[in-house]
Amino acid sequence: VDPAATPASRRVEGFDTLPAYVKLMTYGMSCEPTLANDEMVRGQMNLGWCSALTARRVLRQPKCVTHQLMGIMLLAQRRCGDATQLAALTRGLQDRIEDEMSLDIVMRDEYLQRVLMLYWTGVPEQVKPVWLRRVLRAQQPDGSWRYDAQWTTPAPDEPGDVVTGFHATAQGMLIVALALQQAAVQGR
Repeated sequence: VDPAATPASRRVEGFDTLPAYVKLMTYGMSCEPTLANDEMVRGQMNLGWCSALTARRVLRQPKCVTHQLMGIMLLAQRRCGDATQLAALTRGLQDRIEDEMSLDIVMRDEYLQRVLMLYWTGVPEQVKPVWLRRVLRAQQPDGSWRYDAQWTTPAPDEPGDVVTGFHATAQGMLIVALALQQAAVQGR
């Protein structure tokens, strides 16, 4: 995605019906001043948008922090909004992701997103080696990525309700690319 590209329409049709995180991402991609006034966009401009309780986020809002961080990342890339506020919010959300990873060890979509967002937002040192190993073990022989659709992870030799697909595979590939890039920078 070209970070310098400008969306053809700054206010998408049906904006008012979009989920909150999509509204923030739309604002992040367009930097349209009128979108900044949307109640859902304004709400996501603070750390209190997602629950303060880590366990509650993991159980009830498992993608809240990663989606919020993605929108904030888009805003920062576009230099839209107060840079100091965005940097502080980014750091707070990165720390929340690290807390969530300590409670949620099941390889699900959220797991992939959390690891990805730590790399993508510039804090690869917060990614623990065990988290990266879990991501790598989730790659299938055909190159796709899998994650468990249920709350429990089956033993390696047990059948499970396993999902593979574009979404998980794209995230897995990007994690590997960013991890390899980080290793090259560190001379490993």
